[in-house]
This record gives sequence, structure tokens and C-alpha cells, in this order.
Amino acid sequence: MKINEISKKYNLSVDTLRYWEKVKIIPQIKRDKNGYRIYSEEDCEWIEFVHCMRNGGATIAYLKKYLSLASSKRDTRKERKKLLEKQLLNLKNQLHILQQNYDFLEHKINNWNKYFE
Repeated sequence: MKINEISKKYNLSVDTLRYWEKVKIIPQIKRDKNGYRIYSEEDCEWIEFVHCMRNGGATIAYLKKYLSLASSKRDTRKERKKLLEKQLLNLKNQLHILQQNYDFLEHKINNWNKYFE
């Protein structure tokens, strides 16, 4: 797949994809004879992973560490699992905060309706 197809498939800008490659949170993408990026299925899986993690608040540094572990020649499964568990806990905490905010605003709107309708 080419960069425009990937951009549309994952709803990411071309600039974001290029940036992720530049900062090395996705592996170096192969190019065709004209220099155009050609994304493999494996590249797409990484992009999907990075997109999910970035949406969940993962930092560039976190993703660099994860990619470094994933591409290591030694067995890093336990370390990567710990990183993922830490990110999941962060998401759980964010969800809790969002739920509290949601409940507060819902209560405020319901009270608003009582007094002004």
C-alpha cells in the first residue's frame, strides 16, 4: 500500500505517518524504485498499534522503548507485557476521570432542566 492509502485507512495525515517514521516509532518503510513508500502488512500492524497507543495517551518515548524491545534479539515478551499493562492502567485511570466528569456534567444539565424549563 502507498502512503495515501494508509493515511485514509487509518485516518491519519501523511505528515503524521512521515513523522512517526522519522522519530522511529514505526520501522523504516521500504520504498519502490521511484522512492515511494510501500507499506507491508506488518507495517500496517505497527501503524495500527501505534495509532491505538497514541490515541490512548502513549508518548513517543514509550513507543520508542516498546519498538526497541520488540526488535531486540533477546526475549523481551515480559518487559513488553509490563509496558502494555502500565498503559492499560493509565487508560483505566483516564476512563475513571472521564466518567466522573461525565457524571458531573450530566447532573448539572439535569439540574439546569429542573430550574429553567
